Amino acid sequence: MGTRELSWLDAALRPMSGLGLTEQQQHDFVLTLLGHVRITAQFADSPDQTGVTWATTMTKQVTRSPNDYPALAATAQAGAFEPHERQRFDFGLTCLLDGLQQQTCSSGVRRHR
Repeated sequence: MGTRELSWLDAALRPMSGLGLTEQQQHDFVLTLLGHVRITAQFADSPDQTGVTWATTMTKQVTRSPNDYPALAATAQAGAFEPHERQRFDFGLTCLLDGLQQQTCSSGVRRHR
C-alpha cells in the first residue's frame, strides 16, 4: 500500500470521527465500503480478454449444473446477472449507509445538519 492509498484511506476515515463509532468500527466500515466499490467495478459488465462478460460466464456455469447451485440458478433465471451495475452499486451502497445510520443512531449520536 503506497502513500496515495494511505492518504485516500485517511481521508475516508476523517469524517467518521464524530459518528460515535470506535476506531475499529470506523475502519471496518471504510474497508467494507471499499470492498463494495472494488467488487462492483471488478464484476462490471465489461468483456474479458476473450470478449466474454462476467454475466455470460456465470450464467453458463450455473445453468450447466442447476442442481449443484440451486440458489444461483434461480438468481440467474431471474436475470440478476444481467448488466445493471449502477442499480447494483446503488442498492449495496444504500444498504451499507442505512446500516451505518442504524448503528450510529443506536449509539445515541446525533448529527447536526
